[in-house]
Amino acid sequence: WNFPVEKELDKVIKEFKPDLVYSQNIYPLINPSVYHLFKRYGIPVVQQVSNYRLFCPKMTLFRDNHVCQDCVNRRFPYPSVIHACYQNSRVASMVFSLAIFFHKVIGTFEIVKHYVFLSKFVKDYHTEHRLLKSSKLTDISTPFFGKSNKSVVRQGDFFLFVGRLSEEKGILFLLEAFEKIGDAKLVMVGDGPYKGFVKRFVKRQKNITYYENMPREKVFVLMKKAKAVIIPSLGFDVLPNVLIEAYAHHRPVIVPFFAGFKNLVTEGKTGLFYEAGSKESLRSVITKANGKHLKKMVPYIIKESKKYGITDHYKLLISTMKNAINEK
Repeated sequence: WNFPVEKELDKVIKEFKPDLVYSQNIYPLINPSVYHLFKRYGIPVVQQVSNYRLFCPKMTLFRDNHVCQDCVNRRFPYPSVIHACYQNSRVASMVFSLAIFFHKVIGTFEIVKHYVFLSKFVKDYHTEHRLLKSSKLTDISTPFFGKSNKSVVRQGDFFLFVGRLSEEKGILFLLEAFEKIGDAKLVMVGDGPYKGFVKRFVKRQKNITYYENMPREKVFVLMKKAKAVIIPSLGFDVLPNVLIEAYAHHRPVIVPFFAGFKNLVTEGKTGLFYEAGSKESLRSVITKANGKHLKKMVPYIIKESKKYGITDHYKLLISTMKNAINEK
C-alpha cells in the first residue's frame, strides 16, 4: 500500500475534481492500492494494459529464452520467486508477487471499470484465462504519432531491425539467421542488454551494420529505404511500435507466425511470415524477399496503416471513457 502516493493523489482529486481516471501504468512508482482511493471518491477508472504485469512480475511472459506461463491463473505467482523474475532478485520477486496476491484477494483489480488493451491478442489472452472477470475489456491500438510517408524514395538493398536489444526480442536468433544467409544485408538500430554482444558479433559479419543511437527521424528515413522491417520476437509481443511505424512508412514486415502477429499481419499483403523459432524458415523468407521487389504490397500496407490513425484512436478512447463515466 503506497500511502505517500495516495496522500498526494488525494490532494490532487480534491483540487481538480476529475470525472475519470485514465491510468497508463501503475508500476513501479504507483501501485493498485490507489484504485481504492478513486473508489471512495466515486471516480471511475480506465486502465491501459501495456504488458502482462497484472499477473507476471517480469511483465513479458518470457524467461530463459522461452515463453513462460507458469504464473498465469495462479493467485500467488510463486514461480516468479523461484526464478527471480523481478529485477533478477528472489527477494524483490517475493515482494512483488505478494503484492499481486494481496490485491487479487481483496478484489482491487475488479474496481477498474474498463481495461484498454493495445492489441486484440492481449485482450483475448486475458479473457481466455479469466484474468479480469468483472471488468469490461476493450482493445484500442496505439496510434502512429508522426507524419506518415508521402514521399517516394529509392529502395535500398537491406533489411531493417529497430528495437530493444534484449532476449525476448529475438536478437541472437536474428543474428544467427543472418550469419549464414548469403548476400542479404541487415541494418540494426537499438540499445539494450545485448548491445555488447551485438557489437562484437557485427565486427565479423560484413553483411550486418549496427547503430546504437539514432534520432527518430533518421530511423524513419532508413525505414523508408528498407526492403522490409524484421520483427523476430520470441515472446508474446503486445503491439510493437516498430510494426505501426513500418506500416506508416509503407514498409512490409517479416514476423513469426504466432501469437498476436497473426492478427496484425496479412501474408503476402502487409508482410511475410516465417515459422516461429526456425532460423531456417527466416533465412528462406529473407532470401526470397531479397530476390524480388516488395512494391506490390504497398497499396495493402497503406490501407492497413489507416487503422492506426490518431483520429480513430481518440474517438475509440473517448467513447470508452464516456461509457465508464455513464456507468457510475
